[in-house]
Parts: sequence; C-alpha cells; structure tokens
Amino acid sequence: MRASSRGCGEASIRPIPNGHGPHPLVFDSVQKFQWREPQAKDAPRLPDRWSFSLRGPANVVLDISDGMIADLVRVDADTKSVGKNRLSAGLF
Repeated sequence: MRASSRGCGEASIRPIPNGHGPHPLVFDSVQKFQWREPQAKDAPRLPDRWSFSLRGPANVVLDISDGMIADLVRVDADTKSVGKNRLSAGLF
C-alpha cells in the first residue's frame, strides 16, 4: 500500500510498520508498505490498517497502488465508509 496525505498531523517520527496495524499515517509524506499473503493456507486474509486524526475539516487524498483496495472509515463514530468526501475533525 502506498498512501499520501496532506494536513496537520501529530506524528513527527515515522515508525517502521510491522504486521497489519493499525499503523499511524504521517501527513505530507509517502508511506510504503507491502501487504503479504498469510503464510498458512487457511489463515484469514487480514487487511492492513492505518490511522490518522484530524483537528478540523480537511480535504484528504489517499492514493493506493494498483491492485489494492481501501475503505476510509471513521473509528470514533459510525464506522461506515466515508468515501472521498471532505472530512470533519475526528479519528480515521
């Protein structure tokens, strides 16, 4: 997954992602991470999870690489996908 976003973020140090997360998504930077198939044939295919917070309304752009799919959801309210709308303050 490759994600790019702009805004005011709180994280200033980028940790090295490990596992499926949730991993903090740092604003104004590109985050590279490769999703891996589970090693066991019958293991669930867990999605990678990324998180960020907004202190106020913002237009947010998330760009994922070819072949990947993503849902943008709030985690502090109704967890349905918020799509590509202007986002209000909150945790995502």
